[in-house]
Amino acid sequence: MVLPFICLSDDRQHELLADGMTEDIITLLARLPGFFVIARQSSFVYKHQAVDIRRVGKDLGVRYVVEGSLRPMDQQVRVSARLIEASTGTQLWANQFDTEIGNAYELQDRIARGIAGRIEPELTRAEIALIRRRGQGNVSAWSFFREGYGLISLKGWSEETVKKATDLLQEAVHLDPDFALARAQLALLLSLGTRLGLTEDGAAANAQARAEGERAVQLDQDGSEVLGLAGCALAELGDPIRGSELLESAVENDPSNAQAWVALGGALCLLRRFEEGIEKFAHGMRLSPRDYRLAFWGTFYAIALARVGRLADAYEQAKLAVRRDPRFYAARLALAITAMQLDRSEEATESIRQARRLRPKLSFAEIQLLLGRRGGDVLQPLWTSVVTNR
Repeated sequence: MVLPFICLSDDRQHELLADGMTEDIITLLARLPGFFVIARQSSFVYKHQAVDIRRVGKDLGVRYVVEGSLRPMDQQVRVSARLIEASTGTQLWANQFDTEIGNAYELQDRIARGIAGRIEPELTRAEIALIRRRGQGNVSAWSFFREGYGLISLKGWSEETVKKATDLLQEAVHLDPDFALARAQLALLLSLGTRLGLTEDGAAANAQARAEGERAVQLDQDGSEVLGLAGCALAELGDPIRGSELLESAVENDPSNAQAWVALGGALCLLRRFEEGIEKFAHGMRLSPRDYRLAFWGTFYAIALARVGRLADAYEQAKLAVRRDPRFYAARLALAITAMQLDRSEEATESIRQARRLRPKLSFAEIQLLLGRRGGDVLQPLWTSVVTNR
């Protein structure tokens, strides 16, 4: 696991550089054969926190933890990195790297080589592709992107949060039209917002989502994050073949990209390749065990499991999704359909009531969008009962 590098400066640009350093080291280490690397989202849960290395190792099941810091010095930066054995807290390797700020984006290759060489010397012979980070371009655009990207995790899924997050991402794209990652995230948010019935004009949102997703891929054909977000959006928009192709490239370019693995699972399920899809779902969720998106992912994982008749597993995953984010009404609907099929009609009815409490505007049409026509048919009697006896 790579912990977020600490930035020893109040300068926003230096903090972005430290975050970028962390992300690139995660990506580089994930490409080495034999490495299982915890995904970025779970790593960044620990940003700005005092961390007990041994507790992290035990909680996440990792043997090694990488931590470091970035300190600006006039026109240079000093990056310190350490490799620690999680079970004992013993430092196995440490080094410092001084470089001109303009060359800072090349450091991750040297650091990753040092770490890999200390863990297992023969891995130094592996070809490590040097990822040269593209400059973040417009810093204001990056700030709008970060705020829009994290809004759902802070405030949950609703028309208001989808609208505000969409506006922030569109502002990022307006400030930097070549910001592929912002376009890809915008595409995904619009497509998922429509899937959940949270966009005002679903047809217009889907049309924009398709355009933004394709433009993002044109701008960055190799970036795993861009391919993962855009591929998921296009699959949601009714093109799972195109989406799965992009998602396969995303996980090939960065095997630690949990979002892309989960999205690939969803795309394969849309192609009726359920067993493969379920396997990808599980792998992606295992890669990022502290991810704020786990409730969302687990909801659709439960629905996929139910589709192949694994009702007991689906029921447990739906319950887990509800616990992970009690605000997410769609998880309650996944729990309702699995409970209903397990003859737990009272629990299913209560789950529907809770979903309506969380989302008073919930309609039966939205249930069909989420669960499909077959799933809607299963819940329709309960839905009618809940609505008429409120």
